Amino acid sequence: MKTRFSKATVLAAVLCSASVWAATPDGFITAKTKLSLMTTAGVRSTAVHVDTNDGIVTLYGKVPTAQAKSAAEKATTEVGGVREVKNLLQVVPES
Repeated sequence: MKTRFSKATVLAAVLCSASVWAATPDGFITAKTKLSLMTTAGVRSTAVHVDTNDGIVTLYGKVPTAQAKSAAEKATTEVGGVREVKNLLQVVPES
């Protein structure tokens, strides 16, 4: 009986902590987001900076159009592990 109880306790502890192990590392999310932005039409990935904290991605920098701003946000939301996107990109038309 005692062995059954300790096995159940260990199993419960492992199942409760499984979500912590399943979280995608922030550095990996940042790298995947930058790669995604490189292939997004209308977005100059060198002008967009990416920070990730606990799965929340913040985009900042300058883009030439509102469409580019929207495209960057859409591409970011499609990256695995992203929980939320804070789009702080500024639209500054090229002269």
